[in-house]
Amino acid sequence: MPLYNVHHIVPLTNEQKAAIAEKITYFHSRQFATPSLFVNVFFTNASKFESFVGGRRKNFNMVLVFARSGGGRTIGDFNHISFEVVKIWDEVVNNGKKGQGATDLRGVFVQDSLRTGIEAGFLVPPAGTDREWMKKSLPEFKRLADAGDEDFKFVLEEIETREDLAFVRGG
Repeated sequence: MPLYNVHHIVPLTNEQKAAIAEKITYFHSRQFATPSLFVNVFFTNASKFESFVGGRRKNFNMVLVFARSGGGRTIGDFNHISFEVVKIWDEVVNNGKKGQGATDLRGVFVQDSLRTGIEAGFLVPPAGTDREWMKKSLPEFKRLADAGDEDFKFVLEEIETREDLAFVRGG
């Protein structure tokens, strides 16, 4: 349901992209108790973009996050996203150290403007209604998995194995 768009000026290997995507997905899906399938991470090579800061040309790494507001989500929750993304970037790109120059993650910008949309055939629920939405959608998740949809087989596996999703299975 969230969209993380990683704009990078440093070359990232496929392994680094996968690690960043996996870590963001793990963090976000646990922070907000949502199946991993609904966490989207995109990578944009921004090395050729023309960017300006303070009116001067400057290319830099940044992450734009589009998330849903409401449902009790606070500025603290969104700040936590920002700090976690910086931590993930530095773990993967800078071997756990603060980036310098071209490897620095200059900005994480969280926009709580994701109002609605359709994802994997489902309307994106308003923030704070995920639990009811997942319970209501479970029969359709099962139907899709039974029809061979690998994404929804994974969703059902997470529902069965993740403690933070126990509420979907009645736990």
